Amino acid sequence: MHILKLTNGVRLIAHNLLHAPDSFKTPSEVVRAAKIIEDIACPTVSAEQATPEWHEEDAGEIKLTEAGRDLLKAVVEKHASKLPPSKHVVSLLTQLGFTD
Repeated sequence: MHILKLTNGVRLIAHNLLHAPDSFKTPSEVVRAAKIIEDIACPTVSAEQATPEWHEEDAGEIKLTEAGRDLLKAVVEKHASKLPPSKHVVSLLTQLGFTD
Protein backbone atom coordinates (compact mmCIF):
# COMPACT_ATOMS: atom_id res chain seq x y z
CA MET A 1 0.00 0.00 0.00
CA HIS A 2 1.26 3.46 -0.87
CA ILE A 3 0.08 6.72 0.72
CA LEU A 4 -0.29 9.74 -1.56
CA LYS A 5 -0.45 13.02 0.38
CA LEU A 6 -2.55 15.57 -1.43
CA THR A 7 -2.78 19.31 -1.68
CA ASN A 8 -5.45 20.69 -3.96
CA GLY A 9 -2.69 21.31 -6.51
CA VAL A 10 -1.42 17.71 -6.43
CA ARG A 11 -4.99 16.43 -6.51
CA LEU A 12 -5.82 18.56 -9.57
CA ILE A 13 -2.71 17.43 -11.46
CA ALA A 14 -3.34 13.74 -10.74
CA HIS A 15 -7.00 14.12 -11.68
CA ASN A 16 -6.15 15.81 -14.98
CA LEU A 17 -3.50 13.23 -15.84
CA LEU A 18 -5.94 10.38 -15.24
CA HIS A 19 -8.44 12.07 -17.56
CA ALA A 20 -5.93 12.67 -20.35
CA PRO A 21 -6.75 11.02 -23.69
CA ASP A 22 -4.96 7.78 -24.56
CA SER A 23 -3.76 7.16 -21.01
CA PHE A 24 -4.86 3.52 -20.79
CA LYS A 25 -4.40 0.39 -22.85
CA THR A 26 -6.76 -2.07 -21.15
CA PRO A 27 -10.20 -2.10 -19.51
CA SER A 28 -8.53 -3.13 -16.23
CA GLU A 29 -6.49 0.06 -16.29
CA VAL A 30 -9.65 2.09 -16.79
CA VAL A 31 -11.23 0.42 -13.75
CA ARG A 32 -8.13 1.09 -11.61
CA ALA A 33 -8.02 4.70 -12.80
CA ALA A 34 -11.72 5.21 -11.95
CA LYS A 35 -11.03 4.06 -8.38
CA ILE A 36 -8.13 6.49 -8.03
CA ILE A 37 -10.19 9.35 -9.50
CA GLU A 38 -12.98 8.56 -7.03
CA ASP A 39 -10.52 8.55 -4.12
CA ILE A 40 -8.91 11.83 -5.22
CA ALA A 41 -12.36 13.47 -5.33
CA CYS A 42 -11.19 16.60 -7.12
CA PRO A 43 -13.79 19.38 -6.97
CA THR A 44 -14.67 21.51 -9.96
CA VAL A 45 -13.41 25.04 -9.36
CA SER A 46 -13.43 28.17 -11.46
CA ALA A 47 -10.26 30.01 -12.41
CA GLU A 48 -11.14 32.66 -9.82
CA GLN A 49 -11.45 30.02 -7.08
CA ALA A 50 -8.21 28.25 -8.02
CA THR A 51 -5.97 30.77 -6.30
CA PRO A 52 -2.40 29.96 -5.24
CA GLU A 53 -3.74 29.60 -1.70
CA TRP A 54 -6.35 27.08 -2.86
CA HIS A 55 -3.64 25.01 -4.59
CA GLU A 56 -1.66 24.90 -1.32
CA GLU A 57 -4.57 23.72 0.86
CA ASP A 58 -4.21 20.27 2.38
CA ALA A 59 -6.55 17.76 0.71
CA GLY A 60 -5.78 14.75 2.87
CA GLU A 61 -4.31 11.54 1.58
CA ILE A 62 -5.30 8.47 -0.35
CA LYS A 63 -4.08 4.91 -0.23
CA LEU A 64 -2.94 3.42 -3.51
CA THR A 65 -2.44 -0.26 -4.15
CA GLU A 66 0.82 -1.15 -5.86
CA ALA A 67 -1.16 -1.66 -9.09
CA GLY A 68 -2.78 1.79 -8.67
CA ARG A 69 0.58 3.40 -7.97
CA ASP A 70 2.12 1.69 -11.01
CA LEU A 71 -0.78 2.87 -13.16
CA LEU A 72 -0.43 6.47 -12.00
CA LYS A 73 3.34 6.29 -12.58
CA ALA A 74 2.77 4.99 -16.11
CA VAL A 75 0.33 7.83 -16.86
CA VAL A 76 2.82 10.37 -15.51
CA GLU A 77 5.59 8.88 -17.68
CA LYS A 78 3.35 8.95 -20.75
CA HIS A 79 2.47 12.62 -20.29
CA ALA A 80 5.72 13.87 -18.69
CA SER A 81 6.55 16.15 -21.62
CA LYS A 82 3.38 18.14 -20.87
CA LEU A 83 4.05 18.61 -17.14
CA PRO A 84 5.29 21.98 -15.91
CA PRO A 85 8.13 21.93 -13.37
CA SER A 86 5.92 23.24 -10.57
CA LYS A 87 5.93 22.59 -6.85
CA HIS A 88 2.81 20.41 -7.07
CA VAL A 89 4.09 18.37 -10.00
CA VAL A 90 7.38 17.78 -8.18
CA SER A 91 5.45 16.70 -5.07
CA LEU A 92 3.45 14.16 -7.08
CA LEU A 93 6.54 12.88 -8.91
CA THR A 94 8.55 12.53 -5.72
CA GLN A 95 5.76 10.67 -3.95
CA LEU A 96 5.52 8.26 -6.88
CA GLY A 97 9.24 7.51 -6.65
CA PHE A 98 10.64 9.72 -9.40
CA THR A 99 13.86 11.25 -8.09
CA ASP A 100 16.97 12.84 -9.57
